[in-house]
Amino acid sequence: MSRPKATSNQSGASVLQVVTVIMGTVIGLTFLFDFGNVLSLALRLGVPAWVSPLVAPAVISRSSGFCSALDIWHSTAPRKMYCALFSGC
Repeated sequence: MSRPKATSNQSGASVLQVVTVIMGTVIGLTFLFDFGNVLSLALRLGVPAWVSPLVAPAVISRSSGFCSALDIWHSTAPRKMYCALFSGC
């Protein structure tokens, strides 16, 4: 059985660049769609039109930060404390 050839440093760098571009595109599109949804919601709730674009990024970053923090807490919280809070054990 022959060993596979090691990839060159240049091809590894190009793969990293492609993955970075794809992730940047996904994150950018997610932000744009979320921005539009929050902007639309704010306008429907009666927030003035000049305030809505200022509030939307704050809402997006706060909700994504909350979800990240909740995920980190859930993965690191002691099982006993989790069971006591949510009585699901």
